[in-house]
Amino acid sequence: MNTKGFSALLFGIALVCGGGAPAAQAQTVPAACYQAPVRADCAGPLLDRLLDRINQEEKADRGQLTIALADKLINNGSLDSALRVVLEIDQTPVKEAKLAVLGVMRANVREYAKARDIADLIGDPQSKRAVLGAIVNRFVLDGEVEPALLLVKEVGDDYLSDDFQAGLVRLFAIDERFSLAWENAKEIGDTGVRNNAYFGLALAQIRSQPLADVQRSLMAIDDPAALARDFATVGMQAYHLKKAAEADRLFEQAMTALEALEVTHESDTDALRRNIAFSLETSGKLGAALKVAQGINLIDQRLTVLGRLATTLATQGDTEQARDVFQNNLAATAEFTDPAQRAYAMRQQAELMMTAGLAEDALAVADRIEDFSLQDAAETRLAVGRVALMADKYDLAEQIIDGIKADDRLRLLGLSWIAFNSAVDGDSERANRLADSVQMNLEMDEVDYLAEIVRELVEVHLRLGQFDRAKALVGWVEDADARFAMLARLGDAAARGGKDALARESLEKRLDLIAADAFDNGYARIGVTAQSLPASQTPEDILALSTRLKSPGMEWLFLNVAAITLAERERLADAQKLVKLADDPDLSAEFELPELAALLIQSLKLE
Repeated sequence: MNTKGFSALLFGIALVCGGGAPAAQAQTVPAACYQAPVRADCAGPLLDRLLDRINQEEKADRGQLTIALADKLINNGSLDSALRVVLEIDQTPVKEAKLAVLGVMRANVREYAKARDIADLIGDPQSKRAVLGAIVNRFVLDGEVEPALLLVKEVGDDYLSDDFQAGLVRLFAIDERFSLAWENAKEIGDTGVRNNAYFGLALAQIRSQPLADVQRSLMAIDDPAALARDFATVGMQAYHLKKAAEADRLFEQAMTALEALEVTHESDTDALRRNIAFSLETSGKLGAALKVAQGINLIDQRLTVLGRLATTLATQGDTEQARDVFQNNLAATAEFTDPAQRAYAMRQQAELMMTAGLAEDALAVADRIEDFSLQDAAETRLAVGRVALMADKYDLAEQIIDGIKADDRLRLLGLSWIAFNSAVDGDSERANRLADSVQMNLEMDEVDYLAEIVRELVEVHLRLGQFDRAKALVGWVEDADARFAMLARLGDAAARGGKDALARESLEKRLDLIAADAFDNGYARIGVTAQSLPASQTPEDILALSTRLKSPGMEWLFLNVAAITLAERERLADAQKLVKLADDPDLSAEFELPELAALLIQSLKLE
């Protein structure tokens, strides 16, 4: 039986069904270190024992466990212990990636000697460069240019030198020492790094320097596409700084660069046009943005961008021009030969119309779609209604969605969305009214969307604190996967709401589904269920729950994951008691790994 999917737990679940090797006696760990609260001086012996225990496992498990332990220690900030574990990893690429993480962390807190020592352990040039670059960047950010320069010269790496120079450009630009920034940018060898440095310099210059200086920095960019994009971005910055004349000129140069790129390179500029159009939109230049967007080649992308711009026009009060853009977009959907693609494009425009506040226009689109697809028209009404709902226009959303005629299931689904949102917003009257209406209309013998609708209704009742009604609805769902998910949600909400009996009942029903072989991946679901144990469950309760699984292997797995989960929740004493109550030597042996890890983390927190 394969249980490798549970490695997201502490790290011991990788072994829960693998058998593993027999545990040796933990002679190196004082007995007092197995009791909480753990002393700080227990960290060393516990780590020794844990590594020794991991090394007894089979090679595949050993590697996985070592990596998981390293990650746990890194996340805990226990860098010395983490380094020791990382050095035990036998997969070189993984080891060096972890070393790079540790080195960068050391550099970021100015522990430069330790960071250099870690860099010396790394053979991969890119990973080593990441650590050395972090040291250099930290020096530069602190204004310590000389030690950064000495390190760069010592290492003699071109990429590191470029990063150093780029860092100086940023530093000098922040200090408005633009001449020095310019000179350092020229020293960068890599084209991409140099271009980014010039762009950053221009962004800084636009705040206080003459436009000519900004233009000089931008014109130094050696990439036609980046040049056009960056002119537009700096133009947008100028607009926000209320430098209208500079913004106009920069946008003109962006368009000149774009047109030159399209003529000389014949490359796909759709992404660039989208970027420039949105920069223009943000700068209030909607006419120019529309013109740029019209040049997008792919029709679906063109219509999306134009629709967004039309929405902006409408929200700014120019509804007539917005309508013109939308109507032109709808006419352009005739280019789609596939009816489904055309309906989707029209539905997207209808959603944007609703976003723009043009409700009647949006519904008119749904009517047009009815000419060739009743189902697509119903889906369009549902989508438009959802836009209204997201805008908190509840009455309008209800009117639109309740008007769906071609597909009653879609109508009920949409109404269940409104009920849920109403419950979230505290409108219990509307939530109850719609939930009751939907529930009355549901027909048990028609299963289309049933699980999805019931899930929404369950959420409504949980939001309103109506746990019994939510529980009753879960029983309507025949699909085992959907029922399992709803039982999990019910159990979680019940536990949070102090309904301990219902939380346990939900867990019992999930275990019963697993025991009845309702799933192909029953063992995986055991792990998920054990991880969701309500906080109120005692070791005795958990032991009793395990007996519902009717299979020794399943019971063993449930108890193992439950014990690990308790340890992960810092309920180590309960985890130890559960293992003792189970009275299973194999379980005790397997639990030693997560037990040691939990004790180690507690001890390290006291250092």
